[in-house]
Amino acid sequence: MKSETRRPIAVLISNVINDVTLLLQAELRLVRVELNEKLGRLANGGVMLGAGAICLIAGVGIACFALTEWLVVAGLAREWALTLVSAIVLLVGALVAARGVNSIKSTELVPERSLHGVRQDLNTIKEHVS
Repeated sequence: MKSETRRPIAVLISNVINDVTLLLQAELRLVRVELNEKLGRLANGGVMLGAGAICLIAGVGIACFALTEWLVVAGLAREWALTLVSAIVLLVGALVAARGVNSIKSTELVPERSLHGVRQDLNTIKEHVS
């Protein structure tokens, strides 16, 4: 008779362990998905930062030369034309780079939603075990 009562308890415990395992596996998949999402945003910010840098490098020479020549033709001294053009190009490059940096800084890598779900699940398991 004792073996009959122990068997259902063993089955119940086995079922609980299986359910908890499945639940934790699902939570880990959610953590992985959330981390991939955050890493994607981080990579996007890095791409924007890189694009800003490329624009700065390639555009500085061309823009400075072209705008300087137009300002000289318009009557501005070459020195002032160079200073004005350089300031404008550097400002645009700095704004693009700052946007990329802000995007990187605002991306948190900690998967908060998934961790919250795992904490809730663990608390529920603790309540039922106690």
